[in-house]
Amino acid sequence: MTLHEHIQKHWKTAAVVVVGGFIAYSISYFW
Repeated sequence: MTLHEHIQKHWKTAAVVVVGGFIAYSISYFW
């Protein structure tokens, strides 16, 4: 499996992790 195929297969999971991490960072930063 190439990196591109791996990204296509798991982009939703990656997006959830990134968004979740960003929200957690924002909360911890502002609070």
